[in-house]
Amino acid sequence: MGIEIKPENTIFTSTQMDIQDLYKCVHCGLCLSSCPTYTVLGKETDSPRGRIAYMKAIYEEKTYLTPRIVSHLDSCLQCRACESVCPSGVPFGRLMEHTKSYIVNKKKYSFFRSVVNKFLYKVVFPKQFILSLLSIGIKVYKALKLNKIRILMPGFMIPLDKMISDTPKEVFRADGSIFYSNPIVKKRSVALLSGCVMPIVQSDTMRATVRVLNKNGCDVFVPESQKCCGALNIHGGDLEGAKSLAKANIDAFIDLDIEAIIVVSGGCGAIMKEYFDLFKNDEEYLEKAIRFSNKVKDISEFLIQISIIKPENNLDYTVTYQDSCHLSNVQKITSPPRQLLEQIEGITIVEMEDNKCCGAAGVYSLFHKEMSSVLASSKMDSVESTRANVVISGNPGCMIQINGEASKRKSPIKVMHLVDILDEAYSYAN
Repeated sequence: MGIEIKPENTIFTSTQMDIQDLYKCVHCGLCLSSCPTYTVLGKETDSPRGRIAYMKAIYEEKTYLTPRIVSHLDSCLQCRACESVCPSGVPFGRLMEHTKSYIVNKKKYSFFRSVVNKFLYKVVFPKQFILSLLSIGIKVYKALKLNKIRILMPGFMIPLDKMISDTPKEVFRADGSIFYSNPIVKKRSVALLSGCVMPIVQSDTMRATVRVLNKNGCDVFVPESQKCCGALNIHGGDLEGAKSLAKANIDAFIDLDIEAIIVVSGGCGAIMKEYFDLFKNDEEYLEKAIRFSNKVKDISEFLIQISIIKPENNLDYTVTYQDSCHLSNVQKITSPPRQLLEQIEGITIVEMEDNKCCGAAGVYSLFHKEMSSVLASSKMDSVESTRANVVISGNPGCMIQINGEASKRKSPIKVMHLVDILDEAYSYAN
């Protein structure tokens, strides 16, 4: 396009390709109805098209990052639903990631937000030691029943309180263990990403994942040197931190003699399949990142790929499936989870009419509690309209969000990960 690069002002990396991506938007408006914030607020400034207009204006030096503009940009959930309907192929997710990085680098967040961001992205998520300490703190929190004082907590902490209260007792540790499969089944070897939050918050699901993979002939290796995938860092604008975590994971997995790197979180898998985006200008890691990303498989797509042993147990559940944004919009995985559910006898699947974002979006609810709550309520309305007694998801954030809303409504509905229900079917069968 012949657009002049302005390194001192650009909100993107200094590559012509990124700038051209910005100008792919033709303002057709097909993205509007897919955008959660536009659907709720009805404002152009809170739509993908409006946010791109702000990005262009900043790049072209027609405006600058005012607090009002920052609020409109930051309210994006980065669900990437707009990408699924965009006829021009605008990589909105990548543009927003660089925009968030620009906001961070220009120090346009409040002091409180900046401190919380640094604590989460530099201290908590990257360090397994800190997460281990957190797990001890969770046990103390539950033992002392401190959840009873949640009414005194700041609003941004209440979602964390709900998450902590439902945490299993035992942590799933990435300690280099190898879990061997049934010797009578054809052998496969895979590695498992444990991640940062799931080993603590949903450790039972991690153990269920190992059992389901073992049942289907897979030896499962859990590398000790692996780190957080970096998704939360990327969404929060910490691209350098994400790159450091990505390098650690590439080094931990790349030389293993495995068929696939299994992920049980839609958000983690989406980022890991796009690691190569972080290393466009890094000759040493670009080729490694491409090889790594090509091996990443969501648990559902991998199980369909290898043709699972059909579970023998009959489960009397009516279920509805929640498509996580990064599993459906980014990884384009919608059929495999449903195909797996259909293999369980007794399961009745009822689809939601409106399967938009639930409002979880990583740590979004910490800073945008009102919008997150509105979307959670809308999601629960959709769930309840199906009259299902179980909600299935492939993403921990969605599970925590829906479970929190169900608890608020005192709903008896059960929230399960896809592998949890498969594990239940296999367990009773044996």
